[in-house]
Amino acid sequence: MEDVGEVVVAVLVSTLAAGFAAALGVVISMFLGYFLLRLGLTTDEGAAWSGIALGIPVGLISAIIAFVCCFKKIRAYGKV
Repeated sequence: MEDVGEVVVAVLVSTLAAGFAAALGVVISMFLGYFLLRLGLTTDEGAAWSGIALGIPVGLISAIIAFVCCFKKIRAYGKV
């Protein structure tokens, strides 16, 4: 039977990594909207919604990838 403590630590650390990745995706999308506004490629409203409209899907995908990679890495730690 697997060590429950090891699984709990892997889930907690992976959840923190996923949350950080999701927040980073939203913040990067906000800066992207501002950059596109400065270049004249979008409107004020488009720049304002960029963090939500683009950031949430990008953040969600990066959070899933971060969770899976981090969980696998922690679970494989110490195994040969």
